[in-house]
Parts: sequence; structure tokens; C-alpha cells
Amino acid sequence: MALPPKGTAEGTPTTSSYRGSVEEYVKFRKIGLDPLCFDFEEQVQFVASRIIRDHTGKKGVPAQAVYLVDPCQAGQAPLKTLTLIPTNTTGFNNASKTAGIMERASYHSQSGGKDSTQEDLGSIGQTQTSAIASTNVLILDIKNLAKSMAINITISGGVAPTWGIDVSIDNSTFTTLDTGLAIGPKQYVEATVGATLALSPLSFRFIRISVTAAAAANTSTILVAVK
Repeated sequence: MALPPKGTAEGTPTTSSYRGSVEEYVKFRKIGLDPLCFDFEEQVQFVASRIIRDHTGKKGVPAQAVYLVDPCQAGQAPLKTLTLIPTNTTGFNNASKTAGIMERASYHSQSGGKDSTQEDLGSIGQTQTSAIASTNVLILDIKNLAKSMAINITISGGVAPTWGIDVSIDNSTFTTLDTGLAIGPKQYVEATVGATLALSPLSFRFIRISVTAAAAANTSTILVAVK
């Protein structure tokens, strides 16, 4: 069998039924049968991958761009491509063209105060400051993160409060592992267990960090990083 010239995409098909096939295009657009959703104009009966051969006869699949779309997006045109971005991204409100895939979620509950979150698929970093003379409660979803958790609790002044760690498998019912901890840093690794209940917090999906109210007109700040 003669090989094609180096660098060409021509060659002898490996399956005889494909001999003489013609490359055509079928449009993907909104049609009369369903004016709300995009679809192919004609029925597609199979899916196939084009292959190429190099000068040694080895087969390969040519690289090509792939565009993801929401087939039932509002409006006739233009056809909007899908954005791969977590749907909880601040300031990104057009959910009709976002794909919430592989999304990391960080839950927190706080009455007043300020919080800031940085997260990706391999880590979570968050800081949260309480309102004046108020408790500070932060709940983390650490799904698939179980190597290390670093926590530091600081206060703006006054008598130091205490803090603790609770865990949950459903973000509803929590169990206390550590309580009455002194203000300052605390490092957890996979083998670190609680003093109140000897279990590792990194074994649980949801972790709640609770700081009692700071005295007078003071605040507390939780700084936590998990990976």
C-alpha cells in the first residue's frame, strides 16, 4: 500500500464502507419545528472522527477547536459559546452561557462582618472578620481537600475569646471535635485529631469554625487555608 506524501491528510480508509465518502456540513441553528432551541437542519445518523497519517504511516486525529453552546439559549442570534467558569463567581450573572462544572464551593455563614474567598480545584483560602462584639462563624465545604488545614484567629483588641471546630457530613448536623481553643494559629493535617473527639476534621466534607464574641467594640478575624 502506497503511503501518502508527508504532511497530507489523504490516505486509504481503514474501513471499506467509508470509501468514496464526501465531507459535507450540516448547519446548527434554530429551526421551525422548535423555534426555542438550536438543532441540526438534517438528521445525523452517526458520529465519526477524521484521521490523518504521517510519513511513517502512523495514524493520528487532527487537533481542532471545540465550541460548547447552550442549545436553548434566549434569542435567535448570535449563537453564544459556553463559558467554563464556576457559576458562583462574583459579578458573573449570565448563567445561561456558563457551565458550572468542577465547581469548588465555599459555604460561610456570618451575621454582619466581612469575608473574602479565594478558591480553585486544589485549595481554598478564606478570611472573615466578625461584626463588632459578635460571634464569628465560618463553614467550609472542603470536598476532595484532605491534606492540610491552616487556621489563624486574631482579634482587634480586648479580652481574647475562644474558638472551636465542628464537622458535618451534610452541612446540617454538626459534631464538635475541638472547643475552647486559644486565639492564635492551629495546624491540622490528616493525622491531627480533635481534643474533644479524637477524629480528624479533614475526614469530613463540612467544617465549621466558630469564634465566641470579642469583648466591647472589638472584632475577630478567621484566616483559613485548606488543600
